[in-house]
Amino acid sequence: AAQCNSFSIWAQNGVCPSGQLLGKRLGFGLFPTLAKLNHSCLPNATVSEQAHGHRRLLTARALTNIPQGEEVVISYSAAGLLLAPEQRAAWLLRSFLFTCRCELCAAPSEEAKGL
Repeated sequence: AAQCNSFSIWAQNGVCPSGQLLGKRLGFGLFPTLAKLNHSCLPNATVSEQAHGHRRLLTARALTNIPQGEEVVISYSAAGLLLAPEQRAAWLLRSFLFTCRCELCAAPSEEAKGL
């Protein structure tokens, strides 16, 4: 089986910032361009979903000015960002099968508080 990034498709309003479900998950979609975006616990972009009848449009939007040549990264789930570093690392490994090495996760815990 192939592994690649996919995105949940929601019936109505998706997921609010707290991670609480507002709509019903309809399934998953493969969006080849967006699937190339890597995860960071300090994302510089986000993916938003818009409904157009029976079709869904996913768009990546910058959260900050992204200098030319810098990688565009998203958080695979806002819910995980609310966890303590050790819990977040375990959750990412369990949920997405990778060990995060983003700037936040690589920083010593005292330094990470300032990021």
